[in-house]
Formats: sequence, structure tokens, C-alpha cells
Amino acid sequence: MVSTAAASVAAQPDGGDHSLLTTTNGTGGGGPGVTLAGLTPGATYSITGYVMLTNGEAATDANFTVQSQDPGCSGGTCYTTVGQYKVPVTGTAWAKIGGTYTVSTTETSMLLYAQLVGPTTAQSFYLADVTITETAPPGGGTQNNSGLITNFEDGGLDGWSTRSGSATLTNVAISNGPDGDTNALLITKRVANWDGPQINVSNYMYTGSDYQISVWVKLGPSATQADSLDLSLQVSNSGTPAYYTVVNNTPVPLGQWVQLTIPRFTMAYTYDPGSAYLYVQSASGTQDFEI
Repeated sequence: MVSTAAASVAAQPDGGDHSLLTTTNGTGGGGPGVTLAGLTPGATYSITGYVMLTNGEAATDANFTVQSQDPGCSGGTCYTTVGQYKVPVTGTAWAKIGGTYTVSTTETSMLLYAQLVGPTTAQSFYLADVTITETAPPGGGTQNNSGLITNFEDGGLDGWSTRSGSATLTNVAISNGPDGDTNALLITKRVANWDGPQINVSNYMYTGSDYQISVWVKLGPSATQADSLDLSLQVSNSGTPAYYTVVNNTPVPLGQWVQLTIPRFTMAYTYDPGSAYLYVQSASGTQDFEI
């Protein structure tokens, strides 16, 4: 029998005071596990955590392992060690386990678990600070941390499009723009409040990473009343779209540039390749506006 419970432990690796306490079965087997849902097929992830034995336990080794159901594996099941197979662990210090793991494109389910390697009798250990972060999108390569900046000074659309496909985006000359800008994008002929300019950020925003995001907005010359605009994120997972607010509805008076900004946004959502978009929309109506 394996037992698992939350426990209070002093001097955790992240400075916290709680971890997961597990006692293995009588032969030393078993450990805490979690189903890995929402990971992108073909993507590579960093999976790490910290293990420490309870006081008085004999030193041994530990690792992270992924059990996956995959028709490409012998018998349909694979057991893949994440990182080093035997990481020495004791009852006096935290040991970091884990490494990189690339999701197979044919896996149907994955279970991540921590285990001790070597014991033949029951032992107890703590697990803390488990972190899973995408480090490379499907197809390989390293994470692109260059950022994305568009200011429209080249006269183009710089990768922006309309959400409906029916509205019109135009690069226009402006005066007194934010940061001295002389060009902006004007969206007209909107069909609904959600119909605004969007840009694909799939190769710039990665699950588990933090981003500073900012866009300046102004109501168009034809606008007749103040409005509120927000910055949102659309992603699709297994073909199903989902929508998340990045910057809440912000009042925009007539004739004024207003900055929609968030100093730290954690990309907490997995998504199908190529399906992540940032977009600007209004609280109501279809007035023209500029970004």
C-alpha cells in the first residue's frame, strides 16, 4: 500500500512550508503521480521537482518517470525516465530530479510519477516544487524569446489581421502618437464588438513563461462616444477555442491614446500549434479604433 498526504516541512527549496509526503509500499515501490493533460504532441518540456527523504531514512536514489499509453511502444505502454535515472537523495537536503521530455505524437495518455530507486522495504519521502514548462514547440528548435514589437512605421500591417475577416485594417498616418509614432492601424467596418485586430503569437508565447504585454489604443476619427477596450487571448486546444482576458476593459475617451498593459502575464494555457492569438476588442458596439 502507498500513502500520500500534504506535509509541513521547513526550509523548502522555494522557501515555502508544504510538500507532498509519500510512504512507499512494503517493497519500496510506488510514488505520487499526476496525469499530464493538455501537453502538446511533439513539444518538448522541462519537468523538474525536488525530493528529500524523511529524517532517519537510509540514503537512496530517485527519479521522475512518465508512464504513457502509446501504440508505438511494446505492449502499448512506455516507461520513460525524465532526466537522470538515479539521483542520490538523503534526509538532510533537497535533491533536484527531472529533465526534458518530448511528447510523442501518438501518445494517448501520460502519467508522471516520482519514485525511489533501490529500496526493498517501505520508505517515506517528500516531493516539492514540481514545475512543467514547454521549452520547444512541435518540430524542435529552441524557445523564441526575442519578443514581438509592431509599430507600423513601415506602412504595413506587421502581421495583424481582423478577427471576422470582414472588417478592414488600414495603416494610417497619425500625429502625436504614443512614443512619437507617426503610423497606426485603423480598423473599420467591424461586424461585432469582438471583431478587432489580432496577431498570431504562437511562436512567441510559450506555456509556463511570463510576458510583459502592452498595446496603445485610440478611438477612430468617426467615433462619436467614449468606449472601453480590452486585450484578450484566444487559443485552441484539440480544436476547441477558448478565450482569456489579458488586460481588463479600460475606458478610452474620445481623442486620447490609452495604454492597455500588464507588466507580467503568465501564459498558463496549452494550445494547438499555430492557434494562439492576441486581440483587441470593445466592450460594446462597432466603433472604429486604432492601435
